[in-house]
Amino acid sequence: MNTEHPIMNRKMLPSVLTTGYKLFTNDEVDYLKDNIYARGDRYEDRNINGDLDSYYFTWRFYNKDFKDIREIIEPRIRTVIDQDLIFDYSHILHSLQPYQLHTDYSQNDMIINDRIKPAYTIIIPLGNFDSNTFVFNQHDEDKNLKNLDRSTVLKDCVDNKTREDHLSHVNQKELDYVSIKEKFTWTKGSLHACDRRYIHCSDNYYKNKEQLYKNAIVFWTSIRI
Repeated sequence: MNTEHPIMNRKMLPSVLTTGYKLFTNDEVDYLKDNIYARGDRYEDRNINGDLDSYYFTWRFYNKDFKDIREIIEPRIRTVIDQDLIFDYSHILHSLQPYQLHTDYSQNDMIINDRIKPAYTIIIPLGNFDSNTFVFNQHDEDKNLKNLDRSTVLKDCVDNKTREDHLSHVNQKELDYVSIKEKFTWTKGSLHACDRRYIHCSDNYYKNKEQLYKNAIVFWTSIRI
């Protein structure tokens, strides 16, 4: 079987974390949040039991009706990511259940061809949340990680304390095959960007019963190569 994946041979994009400072002011975040909630299109994500896992407010980044949103976001992101990004998909994620291990490489309605490839997942928290996103060193172009090497337990796989404190909701066996690259704390107005091929997940913020949800602006972007 041919296990070579051409896109995987591209150099991984460097991550960007602004945890130490706010890329957006509180007033800017509040303006973005209020206007996207008011003017975006809402849809829901329910599990097989019909329970609500999350809901989203989407908008078209380049639509003239959202010019005010773009004029706040795009120049500021350009100060930390010096790339001509294409903002394929724009939404506010209002999460009610923590995500499992996954990648954001492939999404519906994406444009992928020889000249345009997925670039960054970008997260801009809309509040201060007792929660983190974990990004792992392993990567895959499949959302469900069908190409993850599960043949050998890694010597530097996720440690037991991190599993117990943060990742108790994740399939524990899968954590044997990944190692932690970085952790992003959800601070209002900060930004995290990582290559869409990196495997990542939420922590189990729901384990803390005082933290029952979190929300952020999330972009899936592409780049011309």
